[in-house]
Amino acid sequence: MSTISENHTLENVARLYLLKLQAINQYEYFAKQSKKDGYEQIMAIFTEMHEQILNHAKTLFRLLEGQSPVVSLEVKSPGISNTAENLAVSIANEKAMIALLKECEALAWTEDQKKVATKLKLFSQISEFYVRRFEKLLKNIEDGTVFKKDHKVKWYCRKCGLIYESERALHNCPGCEHPQGYFEVLAENF
Repeated sequence: MSTISENHTLENVARLYLLKLQAINQYEYFAKQSKKDGYEQIMAIFTEMHEQILNHAKTLFRLLEGQSPVVSLEVKSPGISNTAENLAVSIANEKAMIALLKECEALAWTEDQKKVATKLKLFSQISEFYVRRFEKLLKNIEDGTVFKKDHKVKWYCRKCGLIYESERALHNCPGCEHPQGYFEVLAENF
C-alpha cells in the first residue's frame, strides 16, 4: 500500500490501529464471559467480531507501512461484567468509534488521502451494524427473549445441529444434552 504523507491522517490511522487492538482483546474477553453466562450465540458473535476487527487492524497496519508515527492514547478498561453490561459497554464503545472514524475520515478527505478516507468510511458503516446488533442482543436479554419467543420458531442446537419448533428453547438438548445456552433461533439466510 502507498504511504500516508499527511501527518494528521497518519497519526489518526496509528491511533485507530491501537484502538482496534484494544477492541480485539475486549471482544475476546466478552466472548468468554458470554459463554460463562450461558449465551453461546452471543459468544460466537463476539468471537466473529474479534476476527473481523483483527482484519480492520491489519488494514490499518498496512496503511502505516514504513511510517513511525508517535501518538498518545488513553486506555480505558471498563472491566469484564455480565453479558448484558458487556453489550452496553460495546454499544457505547462502537458509538464512540463511529464518531472518531467519521472525524478521521473527514480529515483524510481534506488531506487528499482518498484510500484512507474510503477505508474509514467503510469501517464506520461496519461499526454502525455492530451497534444495531448489540442493541438487539441486549434488548433480548433485558426482555427475557433470548430463549423464549412469543410465537413458534425453529430452535437450532449449535452443538449437535438438532432443530425443533417451539416458543422456547429446551433447558437441555435431547440430542447432545448440552444446556439451553447452545440454542439459537435458526437463521436460514442462505
